[in-house]
Parts: sequence; structure tokens; C-alpha cells
Amino acid sequence: MVAMRMSWNVACLVVLAAVTCQAGQVVDVDGGSKIFMMNTTNPFHPSKSLSFAHVLFVGFDLIYADTAGLRGYIAQDIAQLGRYYAKTKFGCITQCDSQDFNGIDGILGLGMPDAALASIPEPLFFAISDETGDPANQYILNRRIFTLVSTDEAAELHLGGYDPHAVTEDMKYFRTTSQAEYSVPVSSISMGGHEFLNFASAAQAKGRTSIPGILDSGTSCLVVPDSTLDGLFLESPYQRFMNYIQRGLSIYITVADHQF
Repeated sequence: MVAMRMSWNVACLVVLAAVTCQAGQVVDVDGGSKIFMMNTTNPFHPSKSLSFAHVLFVGFDLIYADTAGLRGYIAQDIAQLGRYYAKTKFGCITQCDSQDFNGIDGILGLGMPDAALASIPEPLFFAISDETGDPANQYILNRRIFTLVSTDEAAELHLGGYDPHAVTEDMKYFRTTSQAEYSVPVSSISMGGHEFLNFASAAQAKGRTSIPGILDSGTSCLVVPDSTLDGLFLESPYQRFMNYIQRGLSIYITVADHQF
């Protein structure tokens, strides 16, 4: 993760695949109830790097589902993650309007390249595992595998595989449903004995008994469809969820043949 600036005299945040504000800048949002405090971050200073280059002046403008906005430009430098590094392009954030980025130095790019916009470079994870780069400017990861392990208090990122001692149960493997995102086949979501994914008989007859479930480390909630998806379900999973939701009950999700 890095932080950068718009000019060579001002530091900014960096997203290694995009985020930036000028040093000391405070952006007031929603009448002052939410602010981004730049002084809580550890920004990257392009002027201290001999290999830094500003490569795209058009820039980018990203808006997330919660309306948080990030604006900036595309730069290039040697970025390092652990002991691996590569010369790659990344986004430099010059404007941020969300308090969710307080204390954050940047956004680590672990997503799929096919999901990136034309104006956004490939994620850092793919850059440090790309054998086609200049050997003089990179030390690559040979096994393109990463693992996120977490508890309620802490988390770790493992590169090249995973440490079996860091998990309490056996690892489960699933075939993804897309080449543009990390998604797995979800066949059931239930709570208190109530099933929320009631597939229509016509859909089942066609073999449609699951929906793609996108795994996103940046999403802190469970998102379910609020429609029948053109007849895939008998009724909206979200409406069923709202009808039966109760505090204290566990949510069970079935991926392929494994229930979690």
C-alpha cells in the first residue's frame, strides 16, 4: 500500500490497482458528521523516489456503493509486498470523502485483472506474479495464490499458499464461477430453519440450483437479491430474509456441498 500526491510537492494516498488526498487535507461530508482525516495516514512521497512516474493525466473517479468517492491519477513505480516487488502502475488518490479511509495508507489490489476498468491498472497481486516483466525490476511470486485468514481481532495475508497452522479446520476448495471476480456457487442461505433461496421448479429443471456468491474483503455485509431474478426464485430472497430475521440466530450458507 502506498500514498501519493497530485504534484511532486504534496503527499497522497495510493491504491495499488488507486486513493489520494493532499497532506493535511480534511474533507467535510454530510454537514460535518463524517470527515476524512489525512493526518491519520502514512502517505507516500513521490519526490523521494527516483523511479516514480506520472503516466496518465486523465485520472480516475470512483464511487462505491456507500457513495464514498475517490479521485486521482495513474502513476508508476516499483511497489513491494512482503519480499516480492515489481514495477507497476497504480492509482494516486488526490481526493477522498469517506471517514472509512481514516488510518488507511492505501488500497491493496488483490482483485481479478478482468474486472478492472480501462483507466485502472492491473492489481498489485498480479503484477508481482507476472513473469513477463523486466527481471531487473521485479522479484516475483511463483505461485499465484493468496490467502486471507482472520479472527475478530486480527488478520493475516499469506502469499503463495497458506499456513495450515493458521486455520482451525481443513481447507475447502471450490471452482469459481467467473474469470472477472472471486465468486463461488451458493446453493442455500438459511436462518432459523427458513430457506431464503427458494429456486423455482422450472429453474431447477434447467439445472439452475445456485447463484454466484462474490467474496469481497472490502464488503462488511451480506448482500442478497431483492428480486426473483427473472423467475430463478419463487420470491425475493431479501424479502424472505426480512420476514424471518431474528437477533441471535446464525446464518448458514451452503457453497457447493459445504455448509458454513
